[in-house]
Amino acid sequence: MLIAYCFLPIAYCLLPIAYCLLPIAYCFLPIVYCLLLIAYCLLPIVYCLLLIAYCLLPIAFCLLLIAYCSLPIVCSILVIFSSMSTYTTTVFPRPVAGDCSDYYFRYINLVPEVDILTLLHTQRDWFGDWIESLTDDQLQHSYAPGKWTLAEMIVHVLDTERVFAYRMLAVSRNEKKSLPGFEQDDYVRDGNHDPISSEDLANEWKAIRSSTLYLARHMNGEMASRIGTANDVAVRALSYPYIMAGHVLHHYRIAQERYLLTS
Repeated sequence: MLIAYCFLPIAYCLLPIAYCLLPIAYCFLPIVYCLLLIAYCLLPIVYCLLLIAYCLLPIAFCLLLIAYCSLPIVCSILVIFSSMSTYTTTVFPRPVAGDCSDYYFRYINLVPEVDILTLLHTQRDWFGDWIESLTDDQLQHSYAPGKWTLAEMIVHVLDTERVFAYRMLAVSRNEKKSLPGFEQDDYVRDGNHDPISSEDLANEWKAIRSSTLYLARHMNGEMASRIGTANDVAVRALSYPYIMAGHVLHHYRIAQERYLLTS
């Protein structure tokens, strides 16, 4: 009790201060009340945002996982394409007049200004997929009497790819003999194309073009720049990748404009 009586004077001294602070506290009460009300109103929004974030977590995790797993593939593709671009720009510059017969520029001029080996690679895939998508009726269709069927035209593309690839091989190996020409109509006439399915034609095409790609990729600048003779006309080895790519584009356009529109 004695101790309590000792603190009474101190308490009496503090009372005026407390009475002075009470009005200030009352002034702040509406502000505090408004802040609490705002916080209470925002609670559902915060809750919804948290719920959305929680629901998106599995999706974000899957995307990160896919991105992480894809990194080695993407890096490999970028390295391959960048190395191919540097390599083929120097090894296979675009042919100019005198590198081959003027006749072949009807094909070369169809080739866009891109890395030629990359184009040959992508062309292998999309042209093969297109062949495989053809029906038997489409393969046996001819847009006019005496014209090749679509199957015969595709076989002609296969024959020509083989012939041009061999010419590129021979010229790049410094063959001095004149390479023979070939009569395309005779090759098609004496071929066996009717019983071949679109799937087999597509697989054959992809195998032939893959072989062409390996042949070209293993050539250096000196080999590509060598000149030989084919069908009694001088030709530089570097011309053939462009001729082959343009030849496919030429016949694909014919197929779209003449065969598939009238089948």
